[in-house]
Amino acid sequence: MMSNQKPTVWITNWMDISYNIYSIGLNFPEIIEYPKYEELRKNRRAGSLKDEEYQILNLARDRLIKNWEINYYFKKMDMLPDSMWIELLDPIIGKGGAKNIPDPKYSIFMVTDGYIIVTKSCAEILQQFRLLDIQMVPLQLFNPETRELVNEETYFLLNIYAWRTYFDGKNNEIFINKNYKDNGYNIYTPPYNIKNGDCVLRSSALQCDVDLWHDPSVRDSIFLSQALRDALHEAKMLKTWFLHSCKMI
Repeated sequence: MMSNQKPTVWITNWMDISYNIYSIGLNFPEIIEYPKYEELRKNRRAGSLKDEEYQILNLARDRLIKNWEINYYFKKMDMLPDSMWIELLDPIIGKGGAKNIPDPKYSIFMVTDGYIIVTKSCAEILQQFRLLDIQMVPLQLFNPETRELVNEETYFLLNIYAWRTYFDGKNNEIFINKNYKDNGYNIYTPPYNIKNGDCVLRSSALQCDVDLWHDPSVRDSIFLSQALRDALHEAKMLKTWFLHSCKMI
């Protein structure tokens, strides 16, 4: 079912997707094994780390932060994860609403450190569309105590580093001008509680050569083509994408 009489483009953003976040860590084998990293962090909190362990932990943390920054700024990741691990929640934290097992009814969600994850069924839909400069890495979810699978599901890291720009600040007065440039682009932030039609794009966006991209002028932005949005709608997967239609001019 088509959502509009006229085709358009749809916007979501990193911050909105982060509303559906899980206490799950990714394992980057080129940096450090996740269970080892968590063990070192636990021992640091207990004050029982040796000097050489401090060095291992600090080096791993610095490399993990650099990798997170690459992902956050929509750039290609050279070091990729090979698995996901639940964070063992303190009972008090769990009662506060923290979750470490993905709800199967949500097709997209975020994990600790801001990585975007999609379900296998969602990944299969995405793979039917024009994807350039996208990293999709299959991952399974493990328990660090037992080293066993939490479930039989396969999830996919979704890293978007396809950059296309159809945004002009002059046509988007309600977007917040951050008054600085990054990679040569003037940076704008979407308004809080963005609504359908709030984001104005040049109509050439309708002829974009990809169906999923980031606009470097709009902080945290992710854009979808009408066709991709409709496919997700037909599959009843839209809920946690937090999509809003754009206005074409």
